[in-house]
Amino acid sequence: MWGILESPSRTTLDVGQENALFLVLLMCNLPHAAPYFQFKLKVQQPVWFMASSRSVARAARLALGTIWLAEGLFLKVLWAHPDELALVADSGLWWPTPAATLAVVGVLEAALGVVLLVGIKPRLTAAVAGVALVVITTTVVATDPAVLLLPFSPILKNLALLACTLAVWHGGTDVNAGSSSAFRPPALSA
Repeated sequence: MWGILESPSRTTLDVGQENALFLVLLMCNLPHAAPYFQFKLKVQQPVWFMASSRSVARAARLALGTIWLAEGLFLKVLWAHPDELALVADSGLWWPTPAATLAVVGVLEAALGVVLLVGIKPRLTAAVAGVALVVITTTVVATDPAVLLLPFSPILKNLALLACTLAVWHGGTDVNAGSSSAFRPPALSA
């Protein structure tokens, strides 16, 4: 509902949640009227918004886990891609062989994917995934800067994965701990 409150300098519109979108659309069409209004939105986050935030975090966690599992298991362990092997060999960061190092990295990536898919400590796991993304991306670019010019740049993919990591971090709840402090339903008033 609209509520108009008069003040000496400005008109204050008390806008309910159902009219907030209408108000935004109105102000987009009347930009010259914006300085004359002071908006006070009384919006409580509904329960469906909370569920939707958790759903986005869950979808991001599942996507992130699937990608880590697939990249680690298929591209590094089962069918080691020659480009990945060459990248490890060129970096000089391998022991005892580039193939063994690539396999160990693949197993660690796959394990990270499984932990994300299961959902144990998603915020901690998202933090580990974020750090791993930054470290791997930095190492790859330092080893072979030409990777920045590839048509399907792994850097762009890693930016999307980092966005998923942030979504899991902000919406993640521990499976065994109930809900995190990041998302709590608003207090119901009688």
